Amino acid sequence: MIHFSVRIPPAERWRLKKLCGRLGLTPIFLNDLKSGSAWIRARAALHCGYAGISDAVPVLLGLLKDRDPLVVYDAARAIGMLGDAGAVREVVTVICRQDGWSREKIIELLLEFGPKVAMETLRQFLSGNVASNWMLPMIEIMGHFRVVEARPALEAVARGEDEGIDFAAIKALG
Repeated sequence: MIHFSVRIPPAERWRLKKLCGRLGLTPIFLNDLKSGSAWIRARAALHCGYAGISDAVPVLLGLLKDRDPLVVYDAARAIGMLGDAGAVREVVTVICRQDGWSREKIIELLLEFGPKVAMETLRQFLSGNVASNWMLPMIEIMGHFRVVEARPALEAVARGEDEGIDFAAIKALG
């Protein structure tokens, strides 16, 4: 059932939350977040996200510090699905320092949060504490949401030495 929850439109996931509660799955998912197995923690994080189990947010925030990158990714994604606006800053701060994540995965993850992630992305971008694999996704996110406040930073980046980043910044500026 949960395996196919990705196909349930976000506006209809309340039904899944209700069903999980009725079947007694919610406490199981919350318990699985503390499992010794990284794979079980990662799957439980997604289950909590899909099922709308907002009680999981404190534990999910803790999983952002997990040693396993899959657990970190799925915890961040679940927080995005749950729409916890207060957690955006922490999620973006943690994941923008992850090395080895693909541009597509980073963008997919950040888009889970919607427009509210754009300003936090800009804040991190301007701080300079960004892993090299994050520059392009951050520029694309700011362009995707048309972050007006990012214009001066994007103009400065567009005059840099890296042609790929220059092109992305120019494209983001529209």
